Formats: sequence, C-alpha cells, structure tokens
Amino acid sequence: MLDAQLSRRELLRTGGALVVTFTLAPLAVQAQGASWPLRGVEPDEVRSYIVIGANGTIALYLGKVGLGTGALTALTQMLAEELSVPLESVTTVPGDTALTPSQGPTYASLTVQDGGMRIRRAAATAREALLDLAARRLNVAKAELAIHDGLVRPRSGGTEISYAQLVGDRRFSIKVDPAAPLKDPRDYTIVGTCVRSSGRASLCSQRFSPGSRSTDRAPA
Repeated sequence: MLDAQLSRRELLRTGGALVVTFTLAPLAVQAQGASWPLRGVEPDEVRSYIVIGANGTIALYLGKVGLGTGALTALTQMLAEELSVPLESVTTVPGDTALTPSQGPTYASLTVQDGGMRIRRAAATAREALLDLAARRLNVAKAELAIHDGLVRPRSGGTEISYAQLVGDRRFSIKVDPAAPLKDPRDYTIVGTCVRSSGRASLCSQRFSPGSRSTDRAPA
C-alpha cells in the first residue's frame, strides 16, 4: 500500500503511474460562460452547427478554436451573412468536443477556407428551410420573400415573421444540403468588414474573387 505522504515526483521516480480522471456533466456543459444543452454533433446535420433561440439569438457551434488570427470572427461573420442576421445576435461556442461537430484541426487561413464553407452550407440550408416555413405561414410564394436582420417579409410589404417565431428553441432536423444556394457576394454587408474586439483592436475579414485563397487578418 502506498504511503499517503509519498509525493507525486517520488511516485513517478519509482515507476508509478499518475492517473487523471474526468467527470462528465450528465445533461449540460458550461461553455463561454453559458449553459448549452447537449445535442447531436453529426457533421452533416444543420442542428450540429446552428440553434436559434426563442429570443432571436443564434448559437454557432464551431469545431474550431481561436489562435489569435481572427478566424473565429470571420467564421461568425460568414454565418451571420448567410442567415442575414445582425452579427451581435450570434454567440459562438468553439472547440468543445461535447457540443461541437468535428471540423478537423485549426490551422492558419485554412481554418476559414475549409471550415468556412461548412458553416456557409449549413447556414444556407437553414435559411432555405426558414424561407419555406415563412412562405407557408405567410401564404406568400418563397421567391417573393426577403430577409433582413432575421425577419422574413414579402418584398412588396406586409406582415413579417422572425426566425424565432418560426423555429425558436426547436432543433433543425435536416441534413446540410451541399447544393443550398449561397448568398451572392455582391449582397454582402457583414463579410469583408472590420469588427471591433476588446480594447482598440479591430479584426477584418478579406474578400477574394472566385478561385483565390481566402484568409483573414488582424491589422496592427
């Protein structure tokens, strides 16, 4: 039996093994200062990336982490752009293996180039599903609807309905559609703009023409 006073260094010196155990939370995990419910993390499911709350806030579950390059800001901008919601309405939950889908490693500009496309496809799929729901609720053809700040309304005017009213607190049970139409870059209002971070620093995402490599930068 080991002496209770034996130090960790002495234990390791004598060839003993140091065992570290973890306790898993049963129903929820603390992330980014808030409690988020456990969900599926299948990489082909929209619900693995996006949750819309009853109050209109949006959670982006991101299988990447922040390395100080501004990648998380750029990916959050991509989601907000595709959904046409204010950037400040999005909370990003990054790199928690209990909550986020696996998106591979986080590495320089490839984080945006690779991870960004998955986020855009998931968001575009969600947007199209929300437009379908709104068309049925408003009794208006889908092609006649427009989205601004998370509100869907007929282009000609009339009753509007919010994302929260359509699906608030309910999960998307749809697969990510690789063919979901992406937003035309000519209509971008968020991607390509600078975002104020802590202190006086700003993070700016850059836009590139098709075929070029995408990246993001933090200006000095």
